[in-house]
Amino acid sequence: MLPQFVTTFIDIISSPIRHPELLWVLIPVYANWIIGDIYQEHKGTHIGNAISNGFVALWVGLDWGRELTQNFTFGGESALKVGLIGFLILYGLMILIEGIRGKDIAKYIGRVREVTYLIICLTPMIYGYIPLTIDSLISITIFFPIFYIVVEILMRITPSPASD
Repeated sequence: MLPQFVTTFIDIISSPIRHPELLWVLIPVYANWIIGDIYQEHKGTHIGNAISNGFVALWVGLDWGRELTQNFTFGGESALKVGLIGFLILYGLMILIEGIRGKDIAKYIGRVREVTYLIICLTPMIYGYIPLTIDSLISITIFFPIFYIVVEILMRITPSPASD
């Protein structure tokens, strides 16, 4: 079973290479992640950074909704996509609202790494290039800790930028 999850995860992560139209939404997400993780969150998330990450989640959620309405078909997968779109939009709004209110929770729920991972993994499914199945969602869940630890190790072994 594990090899199937590995294969599914590789398909998810590599889908922008096979489907370059995904890059329209993912290049800004990748750029925000790399710049944000290196220059803004190297020593922790600040409210302003969380707010900008919340905006990214909101914007991508709206783009997912745009994509779904252009290619909508009735069925179980569409209902799940609507739910994921609603979740991402509400998640982004919650980060924005709590950040604007100056609440510390925004620093925890609005970290660039988590927001980015969710967007990178779900976008190919929302756009219909990867089937939205329980196995694909389990693959995303299984590989999140690995992704997080690898990026955390990279952040710890790279020097802090001069802007810190």
